[in-house]
Amino acid sequence: MKRRPSVAIAAVLLASSLAACSSTGQSSSSTSGTAAAVKPVTVTVGVTDASKDYWKTFVDLAAKQGITVKLQNFTDYQQPNPILSQGGLELNQFQHLLFLANYNVKAKADLVPIGATAVYQLGLYTTKGYKDPSAIPAGGKIAIPNDPTNQARALLVLQSAGL
Repeated sequence: MKRRPSVAIAAVLLASSLAACSSTGQSSSSTSGTAAAVKPVTVTVGVTDASKDYWKTFVDLAAKQGITVKLQNFTDYQQPNPILSQGGLELNQFQHLLFLANYNVKAKADLVPIGATAVYQLGLYTTKGYKDPSAIPAGGKIAIPNDPTNQARALLVLQSAGL
C-alpha cells in the first residue's frame, strides 16, 4: 500500500510521456480556432503482476490522459523482452537494470529504460516453519531464481543472512 503514491506518480509521468511522444507536431488548433482531433493512443505493457491493485490505478490515470493501456501478463520472466524487441509490446515493466543489461548482451538487443519503477526486495520464505535463517539445517535445500542476474541477488541475500 505504501507504493501507491509512487506508482500513481510514475503512471502520470509515463502517461504524460506517452502523450508527448504521440504528438504529431501539428498545431493544436485549426484556422477556425477549434481544437484539432487527437488520435487515441493505445499501448500494450508487458507485466508479471497484472492482478495487482496498482495496475488499475495506472490504467485509470493513463485513461485520463487519453491513453488506453492494455496489460499483457507473463508468468515467465524470459518472455517480455523478446516480445518487446519484436514489436509485440510497446513497453514492459518487470525487471531491474541488471536483468535488462544481461538480456541486451545475450540477445544483442538495444532495449533502454525510459523511467524508474518500484524496487522490490528479495526475501526469504519457508513452508518448513523456520523463524530465523540460522534455524535452517546444514545441507538444507534452498531454491533460488534460474536466471544469472537474479541468482546473484539471491546469493547475496543468502550471504547477508549468514547462509
